[in-house]
Amino acid sequence: MKRCEKNAQNHSIVFGKSEIYAEYQKQQNWYKQNTDIRLTIEPWQIESETPDGIRIFVEAGHRKGTVKIATSHFDKNGENIELYLNNFSKFKFLDDKNQNYSSIILGKEIIGQLSKENDRLPKRKNYGLNYVHDLFEAQNLLSKHGISGQESFKHLGEEFISNMENVELSLERLDNKIIAQTEAVKFNQDNPKLLEQLKQLQQERRTLEVAYKEITDELEIYDQLENFQEHHQEMKESQEQENQTHARR
Repeated sequence: MKRCEKNAQNHSIVFGKSEIYAEYQKQQNWYKQNTDIRLTIEPWQIESETPDGIRIFVEAGHRKGTVKIATSHFDKNGENIELYLNNFSKFKFLDDKNQNYSSIILGKEIIGQLSKENDRLPKRKNYGLNYVHDLFEAQNLLSKHGISGQESFKHLGEEFISNMENVELSLERLDNKIIAQTEAVKFNQDNPKLLEQLKQLQQERRTLEVAYKEITDELEIYDQLENFQEHHQEMKESQEQENQTHARR
């Protein structure tokens, strides 16, 4: 409610509570359906099957036990199973020796253990694609109200700029990983696993770059980004000065 009131004071385009909530639900559903990591696991890695999922043996610190993976997180591929997990999805860990003890283990930890066991490489989606998705959704929301192109950029605000910076940081990190992996392959050319990791990193970067370029080209952002950031900084400094004046009074 407070945010809606603030938006009404500062912007000509205002979204109501119901529209904001609907967009939030849509965003959360997208995150659930678009997982970060895929890994093929083999039958011997499955502890048991249940009507609504499978149980996987894992280690959590010095404890050994199982986690349950629901059917929504995997597909059967012949005898093998293809897992679809998010890095920070939480799963309940049940200790084998103490059934009353339970803790939380993350998706990336499960994938890491299973990958090490079967020597298969997980396929990863760069997290920067989540930010690209948010950029698209912000633009689409404005276009529903008849605002598009350069005009929409004026209404997108600080979070939009932050998302752009996060994507660019992801691209930079991928560049550094590719350089390091290229060096590793150079001195271990007979290692197929290292070469496959390099190919995956290169594909990951191409996918992120193409998606990001599409949104920035459409909004013609780079022609006006610097001016927008300068204007935003001036507004911020002006607001801080005004707050200091009120505080002295």
